[in-house]
This record gives sequence, C-alpha cells and structure tokens, in this order.
Amino acid sequence: MIVDWNKETVRRDGYFQALLDVKNWFARHSVSLKNNRMYNQNGISLILSAMADNADYMSEVAEDMDMYYDKEQKKLVVQ
Repeated sequence: MIVDWNKETVRRDGYFQALLDVKNWFARHSVSLKNNRMYNQNGISLILSAMADNADYMSEVAEDMDMYYDKEQKKLVVQ
C-alpha cells in the first residue's frame, strides 16, 4: 500500500497532539472535577462529548479550555 509519508506524519502528529491536549486538560482540571464529582462514566462522557463538539476551539486553546456544568439543561457549556 502506497501512503503519502508527509500526510501520514502530519495526521499522526496531530492525533498525538490531540491526545496530549486531552491528557493535559484532565491533569489541569482534576481538582475541579473531583470537587464536582465528574470523575465517573457519565461525567467523563459529558466532558469528552463537549471536547468533540468544540474540537476547533479546543485545538486553538488546548488545555486552557474552560467548561461549566449547567444544572438546568444538564450539559457542559464551553466558555
């Protein structure tokens, strides 16, 4: 199989950077997540969904992206 090496390298590097951004986001916000009891299956699923929905914004600000939980609408809102 012939693969464009440059394209594959850029995709791999982007994927690696995205994983690092998510890992760093969790490390940076772990105290807040523990205090708000978001370290469970539903909480992590909500967080990852919010990150996926705001992927363009997260790629710009990385682990600096802030979210808050809207109890009335039961969803995470990105600031």
